[in-house]
Amino acid sequence: MFKSGVDQLGAVLEEILSPSTLQGIRGISKLDEKLFHFPDELWAKTVYEFASSHHRSVINRDHLLQALTPLYRGRVSSFILENLRADGQEVESKLESLRLEYERLKPYLIESWKQANVR
Repeated sequence: MFKSGVDQLGAVLEEILSPSTLQGIRGISKLDEKLFHFPDELWAKTVYEFASSHHRSVINRDHLLQALTPLYRGRVSSFILENLRADGQEVESKLESLRLEYERLKPYLIESWKQANVR
């Protein structure tokens, strides 16, 4: 669903995401399933750009949510693949790393929130 969603929603994603974030997503959508990895930084930027687009009403908000769904599934798939053999403590550690990434990128969210257009 992730790969086909990225392909099918290309024009919509161009309205929502910055060129660098979209390029990163398109890049990982071409990875072999065994090598698939949705990095924390890319995921956090994706979520922040979607939130900013929602704030600015870039597109219909229902369509915005629908466009996020395949990306979310890609992130979940990546997390599952990376943690198949992890114990609870390792999973907690990875979730903490993700939280820290969101915190580190908070200035990015604030800047994109203020901009008329993320691009």
